[in-house]
Amino acid sequence: MSLFPKTLTDILANSSLARQIMPIESCKDFHDWVRIQPKIETHVHLEAAVSADFYKSLTQPESWRESLPWERAPFSDLRAFIMAWVDLSRAMRTLSDFEKLAEQFVYERVKENIRYTEAYISPADFSLIRKRFAIAPEIFAFDEVLRAYSRGLKSGLAKNPGFEVRLIVDTLWISNADEREIIFSALKSSRSEADFFDPQGQHYLVGIGLGGAESHGDLSGRLEFIERVRALGFRVDIHSGEGVDPELHRESVEKVCPDRVAHGFSAVSENFVFDANVVMCPVSNLLLKTYVGAAQKHPVFDLFKKKVPIAIGSDDPLLLGHTFSLEYAFLHALSGDGEDFFKETQKNARERLFAPEIFQRVQHFC
Repeated sequence: MSLFPKTLTDILANSSLARQIMPIESCKDFHDWVRIQPKIETHVHLEAAVSADFYKSLTQPESWRESLPWERAPFSDLRAFIMAWVDLSRAMRTLSDFEKLAEQFVYERVKENIRYTEAYISPADFSLIRKRFAIAPEIFAFDEVLRAYSRGLKSGLAKNPGFEVRLIVDTLWISNADEREIIFSALKSSRSEADFFDPQGQHYLVGIGLGGAESHGDLSGRLEFIERVRALGFRVDIHSGEGVDPELHRESVEKVCPDRVAHGFSAVSENFVFDANVVMCPVSNLLLKTYVGAAQKHPVFDLFKKKVPIAIGSDDPLLLGHTFSLEYAFLHALSGDGEDFFKETQKNARERLFAPEIFQRVQHFC
């Protein structure tokens, strides 16, 4: 049985036409080594980072009869991936589902020995976006979903000492002014509600994100919202430069002034990169076709060689059919950098965390 799913073996087969990829046994040994290492991850979406068995345990939507969301990779484009994400989200029908999902996420971190995680959550998808696009009949209040995630996280971490997770609340590029006001109100209230604090009195929410298709509609209103959220003590992480026009990516970075950029590869060929804190997800870029060049030419390798302090994330491992360890093994197969690449990118992640004081609780493992 191959170490990699077919989606990745096909990419490696095409790559081998241009260069000799690493022998599969070397990749397997490296994967097994990475898997047991204590790790840090700062780009992963909680909803798509649990096993398919979790979603199979829920009431499955009618749309799943045609095909299951996690069987659709590689995707024809980013929109096809978003439709799979939306379809996956339809299975969430009660607030207790969100608590169970967050708890299951912690369990999946334990299996991969990922000791510290900063993960995106998407409460807007189940409240504001469901209402806007009539995605599913169950429409939840944004603040209630936020509380449910935090309660589930608290329960999961209590059962798994030695692991820590903090959350980045995705506020979406496409949000409008009314929606952002709902989000802000919930974030502000979270600062004084017990559900959002761990037993040591530290908050589970550390930042906001801007995810989804990059958009500058109502940018002035969005910038005002970001500054208000920053005043509450939250950091800012934007999805940007994921296969969009390089100038749009540069404009996003220069105007938003984020604390972290997710993906950020589209302007590398034009000598622009957000080099303060960028997390790259090459497997995602290849399977979503946001990067369409040769796999071995993905900018992640050039930036690593130039000592740009990149980190690595698995993005949406359920929908992409891999794991954080397989992400590293795949990159090793293409480049042969192996342990040096792993250790350096993990160091980069560790030095740029949103909640270093929480990481201190588990740093002796790492």
